[in-house]
Amino acid sequence: LRSALSRVQGKHPALRALIREERDGLYYEDDRAPEIPLRVVSRVSEDDYRRECQNELYTVFAYDQPQLRLVWLKSEGESDLLLTTSHRICDGMSIFILVKEVLRSLHSDEELVPYETPTLRDMIGGHQPAKPWAFKLKLSLMNVILGLLPSSRRTPENKEHHLEWKSDAALLAALKRRCKAEGVSVHAALAVTLERSLFAVLGKDKSPKWIDNPMDIRRGHFPALKNDTVFFAGGSFKLRIAAEQDV
Repeated sequence: LRSALSRVQGKHPALRALIREERDGLYYEDDRAPEIPLRVVSRVSEDDYRRECQNELYTVFAYDQPQLRLVWLKSEGESDLLLTTSHRICDGMSIFILVKEVLRSLHSDEELVPYETPTLRDMIGGHQPAKPWAFKLKLSLMNVILGLLPSSRRTPENKEHHLEWKSDAALLAALKRRCKAEGVSVHAALAVTLERSLFAVLGKDKSPKWIDNPMDIRRGHFPALKNDTVFFAGGSFKLRIAAEQDV
């Protein structure tokens, strides 16, 4: 497992970078990170898995550590690997790339070829806002306003709801056929399902107003981003939840 993590980290620049805090913001430092943290804990029951999920959820990523860590819940009969990554490198597809490569490296000596860190210029070229001075002025004003806001004396409460959705091949095939017949995407069907589930469980007053949808910007939009590239940040779009639902 250590060898697999080392090879995956050696491939992806985002896993070898540290975050440096300066007075004017945060900066990335390439090729400075230590090895990916790995904890090994005993797995006695399903409660151990749930406990470690909660523990990882509330543990912040230190600036002097990689933005990925792993917990091995170990037992004689069955084990779990729990990978946790910072939002800085998780765009919705990056975590699947990392999980796939870690699992593959456990059973193969396949070489993982490193690549250069994708830059902003790689993705948008020489694009400039229509009025660069206005864009910079807007950002400066926003920073000034945010700097004037008093900090909260209360620590924000992190309310997370964890739910696993599982589907077998037959159900997935049926869903695809139905979506094709209705002329909608699978993503649209799942988004509506999530919307109605949130409304049913949390009610009108406590349901979120928006659903954030990570998207994979690798698909033909930016040649510098290959299908197996992990990069900082990512893209997303928001869907507004309906004010009323028939549930």
